[in-house]
Amino acid sequence: MAGVKMPQQAALSRGWFGQLATAIFIALSALAAYEMRYTPAAPGWSENFNKIVDAMHYPEKPDLTIRSQYTGITSLDYGLQFLVAAFLPGAAGFFPEMQLLQAYFLLSFFAIISIYSVEAGRIGAKGSWIY
Repeated sequence: MAGVKMPQQAALSRGWFGQLATAIFIALSALAAYEMRYTPAAPGWSENFNKIVDAMHYPEKPDLTIRSQYTGITSLDYGLQFLVAAFLPGAAGFFPEMQLLQAYFLLSFFAIISIYSVEAGRIGAKGSWIY
């Protein structure tokens, strides 16, 4: 490719607003990680979650049982029980806070799925794991 001049990419300057947004994002991510891992409520959450899955029902709704079979593959079904236990309070409307948290998660996750869907359709992605 001798003699072919490649165009230079333009530098994108985000200015002070981009730096502030990045700093806020990093600070909120660090706060969320701290709250999930190091606060007193964090260690007890997983134990309670395991109790819910093992008991196959929620303490708030004892008449509502969690299914134990979804695919017929025991190890996969056990993992799916945790997903159902995590999302059922929001979907069933146990608490308005859970519905709001679930809606926030799904809206946040939608952006990732959209990007992967667009990137998977590119010719350059053929043969890659997102294709």
